[in-house]
Amino acid sequence: MTQDLDTPHDDSVPSLPLLPSDTTVEPAPLRPGGFTLPQPPDSVLTAQSFSNEPFSNLPLYIPTLTTPVVGYSGGLNRAALNVSPAGVLFILLPYLDQADGDFIELQLNGFRVAFHTVTADEALNGTQIVLYVESSRFIREAGNTVQAFITRISGGTDQTQLFNIYVDDVLPGGRNPVASTSENENLPKPLFPQNIIDFGVSQDDANRGVPVTIGYYPVDTSLPAVNHRKTRDVIRLSIGGVIIQHTVTEFEAAGRDPIIITVYAGTWAEVGSGVRVCEYDVVDEVGNRSDGFSPAQLLTVRIGTGTEPLLPAPYVLESVDLPDGTQLLDADALNGENATLVVDVAGQGYVLGDVIRATVVGLTVDGVRVTYTYDHPITSTTRVQYIDWPNADVLSLVNGRLLLTYQRIRTGVPARDSEGSLVNIIGTPVDTSLAAPQVPDAVGGSLPPTTNPVFVVIPSYTGQNSNDRITLVLEGTYANGRSYYAEYSTRAGSGDILFDLANGPDGEIAQLEGGSLRLYYTVNDSRDRPPSRTLSLTIGAIRAILRPPTTREAVPPDYVFDPEINRGNLNVTVPASPAFTLGATVFLHADGSSPGGSAPPDAFPIDVNWVGAALPFTVPRGFVTANLNGSLTLYYTVVRPGQPTLTSEALVIRIGSALNLPVPEVLEGTVINPTLTRLNPLHVLPPRPEVVTIRVRYAPMLPTDDIKVHIIGKPDVGTPDIPAKPGIPNSGSDFVDFSFQCIRRGLPGRELPGVLRSHSGRGEYSVQDPDPGGGSPGIAGMGPGEYS
Repeated sequence: MTQDLDTPHDDSVPSLPLLPSDTTVEPAPLRPGGFTLPQPPDSVLTAQSFSNEPFSNLPLYIPTLTTPVVGYSGGLNRAALNVSPAGVLFILLPYLDQADGDFIELQLNGFRVAFHTVTADEALNGTQIVLYVESSRFIREAGNTVQAFITRISGGTDQTQLFNIYVDDVLPGGRNPVASTSENENLPKPLFPQNIIDFGVSQDDANRGVPVTIGYYPVDTSLPAVNHRKTRDVIRLSIGGVIIQHTVTEFEAAGRDPIIITVYAGTWAEVGSGVRVCEYDVVDEVGNRSDGFSPAQLLTVRIGTGTEPLLPAPYVLESVDLPDGTQLLDADALNGENATLVVDVAGQGYVLGDVIRATVVGLTVDGVRVTYTYDHPITSTTRVQYIDWPNADVLSLVNGRLLLTYQRIRTGVPARDSEGSLVNIIGTPVDTSLAAPQVPDAVGGSLPPTTNPVFVVIPSYTGQNSNDRITLVLEGTYANGRSYYAEYSTRAGSGDILFDLANGPDGEIAQLEGGSLRLYYTVNDSRDRPPSRTLSLTIGAIRAILRPPTTREAVPPDYVFDPEINRGNLNVTVPASPAFTLGATVFLHADGSSPGGSAPPDAFPIDVNWVGAALPFTVPRGFVTANLNGSLTLYYTVVRPGQPTLTSEALVIRIGSALNLPVPEVLEGTVINPTLTRLNPLHVLPPRPEVVTIRVRYAPMLPTDDIKVHIIGKPDVGTPDIPAKPGIPNSGSDFVDFSFQCIRRGLPGRELPGVLRSHSGRGEYSVQDPDPGGGSPGIAGMGPGEYS
């Protein structure tokens, strides 16, 4: 029996003992398709491959980029926008004459969205630079220009080419109207000639070619145009798991005529004889996959099977027959017991010693294809045969669809196929998504930084194929807030998958001490299923983390250095620490958000006078004010002979006048007082649009700001996650509007505080409550049925 079931796993304990390994896995090479400039498809590329390239010749590397995209440098799809909570990852590769103090900035659509000051270690080792851009910054269904700039510490500037990235997060064909099924009713069922449906595919049919008609999608043509058939959509027709791809032409996309895909003899030979499921899904040019497969057509293939008829179809004892000829099984009604596959052998020429090989080929509700096989030696040639179908296998297909067939296996005789039965399973679904990776050495969510090697276990998963490509992704944050990224790849094999990552005192993971690490993995570059769940770890014990520095001029809660008030330098204190031992050196780092705004590292040697003591530093005013309307990040490192370098947490201060953010406005509500707006549910329910609009005003509003509106109410639906927007006012105005869908699940009379934050470049600000004693700025509803 083959069993591919995703069983629950604890996120810190492996399901199987770890086996010793002679070698540690090396980081995966860079994917040629992830560059904004074409690379040789057969080349093995690492970050160091570009260290002798002038900055102006550098491509950007985006691990989630889709290429090629006609007319663009690449494309980003929905998964690429959502895979990381930090946003879309851009990697700037090492470049010729990389130097300590070089200032790097990344611009999106002409506005700066990320920046970085090159460190001495990065310059010495030619380290890639990891930058994230918030997903909300990208314009959907449009090209987005991206370009990197450098201001060299030695003087002079340069920039990469201007790249154009197409961003599309809409699923072709639209949402599945019945979300609990694996069939998307917005994709029309593939159509075959009636004689093929009635009599199957013969060798003569295969030789002539069998036409398959794919109707226009979506079936619901009232859906937005972005869901409709588009040029370069790829229709992936599956017949028994064999894929035939058709790319939609400009002519086909311009009209609504059906598309005809002809399947020829070579493909039918690969499909093989027997009962097969024919269905398709759609992948658009940037890699968005349709929300499930089309409804299925059952097809009999009769090639090379002689004149022997197919054996009668099996069925599930506990199922009921539906009018359309399919079966329906309620998994909950099994109460944890196995289901039963039934095969009638009487009068079918069986002899004792024959084996029935039952096969279940199914799609989970997530669209993952799985296969289970069960061998059953017959016990009688006249009595019905009952075959156990394990409950765990049944549960993995709840809300999915499967084809049930069998073969008669007899020594020295070709296997004889059966007819097939389509079975739909209902019930309480189990999670068949990819489980989170496991790190056995992590205890309580914390990994000792010098663990060597770091073992990572990927639990076996539903639909696992031995040749699947598994890519383990590590997204880290150093103690000072800077980002780390690495990938490792291997074959899936059978059972759990083991990665052993080299580390040690100076290893990449050890350098994250005081920071965090987020691990997840993809299967086959996420072509057919989303990335796994995530495991988040802290690196090192919390008590061992070096506290951030403090300043006299920029104090809580706003941490603002106002040059109009503070006329001198910035005075910084590094808090006392037992890490300040005799012979150690503490370096203060002040990294600005503007060219010329980063001070050189300031060294403080620890002698007998300063062992374990708080340390005073001064950042010259010129470096501070160079970051006007921006930010300065302060942290320190501790270098001790023969020991790993320690990095503190960072303090980010804002340079400029403190912002005073007014309470946001709710356009559909009625203002009761400056901190309370009352919202009548009838104003945001049909026939009126089911949206609430929040308007934000403040000055000065800068394009580098990220504005985030928070609605805090009932958990889940009452606390919507509203995407951030840049500080770019609506056309011809001085405000930015946010809209979110209203859901009619209320909390009568409950106040929902609205909190605004503006960050990126200028740090983070929150709405100031004008009535500290009267609760937060709020939105109140009126009676039952109010929105949440």
